[in-house]
Amino acid sequence: MVLAGSETVFTGGVAIGTMVTTGVQTVSSGGVASNVILSSGGLQILLSGGTATGTTVSSGGFEHVSAGAVASSTTVTGSGNQMVSSGGVASGTVVVSGGGAIVSAGGVAFATVVSAGGVDQIAGGVGIGTVIIGNSQEFVSLGGVASGTTVTSLGGQFVRSGGTASGTVISGGGQQHVQSAAVAIARSLPAAASCR
Repeated sequence: MVLAGSETVFTGGVAIGTMVTTGVQTVSSGGVASNVILSSGGLQILLSGGTATGTTVSSGGFEHVSAGAVASSTTVTGSGNQMVSSGGVASGTVVVSGGGAIVSAGGVAFATVVSAGGVDQIAGGVGIGTVIIGNSQEFVSLGGVASGTTVTSLGGQFVRSGGTASGTVISGGGQQHVQSAAVAIARSLPAAASCR
């Protein structure tokens, strides 16, 4: 456990099951963190070449995926947040119950699932294959691109000015809102879906 302290995972190192509460875990190039739990302000920083898999981010925890780093199968819940910065990659993130994910300019997120009140923000980055379900939301803002998003079961995709959504599939009570100066391309709208 890291409590108001720090842990650094260096090249060739592997940290498994670390609990970070108000402390900081840094994963540097060649380091691997697995099944880490971040809560109460706990912070995980993935530097270039660092990898994290199976991280749980909850209760004010924060995972930062920086340039050249990769995070896979992260779960974000209960006011936790994941940020993917320029050059960072997140794959298979699950955002639920008040959790948030932010993909900033130059960042890429693959196969994110947002459900049960989670929020996904494509803030200049790229989101590919995102699924928005169960009263959750995705916001695509200036410079952001969402490709192949599926919006269903009362989920909502909001494409703001300067944002682009391509190949969105809307079904089962899902909604897509395209604001002024936003772009939606090749969307699919089955019966009872909504686009505004």
